[in-house]
Amino acid sequence: MRTSSSSSIARREACRLFVAGAAAFAPITRFASAVDGKPTNGALVLCEVPPPPINYQPREGIFWDHWLHREPNGKYHLFYLYEPPGVPAADSRKAWRVGHATSRDLVKWEERKVALAPGKRWWVDRGIATGSVIEFGSRYAMLVTGYSHAGRVGLALAWSNDLENWTPVADKPVLEPSGEWYETPEQMHTNPPECAGFCDPYLVRKPGDTAVYAVLNTRVRDGAMYGRGSFALARSSDMVRWEMLPPLFVPGFITRCETPQVFTRGGRWYALASMWPKLMTEDFKQRHADKRYNAAALVWTADKFEGPYRLAGDWALFPNARCYICKVIEAPNGGDAILTIRITHKDGKMIAGLSPAYPVSYPPEGGIRIHYEKPLGSCPRS
Repeated sequence: MRTSSSSSIARREACRLFVAGAAAFAPITRFASAVDGKPTNGALVLCEVPPPPINYQPREGIFWDHWLHREPNGKYHLFYLYEPPGVPAADSRKAWRVGHATSRDLVKWEERKVALAPGKRWWVDRGIATGSVIEFGSRYAMLVTGYSHAGRVGLALAWSNDLENWTPVADKPVLEPSGEWYETPEQMHTNPPECAGFCDPYLVRKPGDTAVYAVLNTRVRDGAMYGRGSFALARSSDMVRWEMLPPLFVPGFITRCETPQVFTRGGRWYALASMWPKLMTEDFKQRHADKRYNAAALVWTADKFEGPYRLAGDWALFPNARCYICKVIEAPNGGDAILTIRITHKDGKMIAGLSPAYPVSYPPEGGIRIHYEKPLGSCPRS
């Protein structure tokens, strides 16, 4: 293994090189090292970082997908999929609510009341899936994925004046699957179970553009079955009427681009999405023997919103760290931080919770560099 300088080693000390059959591990210098994922002297290498601890969980119930919003006064709002105790086993992980917590420093979180729940007062009477929040005029809009007992799937809108109390738009979805560029519900029903989806809207604005864009996890109509996952795109001027647009981009090796985030920093654009290895093509996995793709999220880099987007630099976030989903947000004292979901098990049951916030930087070659050795504040080890 070669290193170019001592500073290179310092940047990459958190990533470890595991040699198959060896009892000890040696630090490697960066995610793109490990001889670029190729076997070294016939040995298998694995790119890995230590799993982070769990820093926040609701007092009871199940925690899952998260999204974040920062007010101008610096107050942070954590929203997440939440399943309360007592949900029947048949409905478990289908009857999600939107949980809520707040913080001033991304370290200490205060649990708040449930922000949004399915119910008889609106069309979302079965469950909610991932969404995001954006300031719109003098109030806030939350766009989430909604499911009804009648089988309806679409994007559901709710409004709030204070990020605590939310009023849903009750009568119908504001956007439903469209077949011009993307798979229709009829197509999805004939696909393998993992090859479907119209969900996970992430709301973003382009500088100088008054419209709001929603980046979605859905699939294009054509191409290899396990390569149709896309960063789908829709646009609105009022959050109620939406126009479907051609996809922002299609990675080509993913079945689903789960819980996307798209944002700009320093004149570049970054697109994050999560996907379990089973949602990737075998060809892509074979090209990366270090298995860095088994990450909480992958990140693509582009010079403009429209792309082209590419995997470059530090493109695997929390590789092999038993984490899933990442969100980047402005840190309290400048710069940015990233938070992920740590997954562990206790008494045979899966447990998930929010990680500490880790500072990030943006290397010139692309991607997002996580400074694993410098979590904000401190938290108990799990």
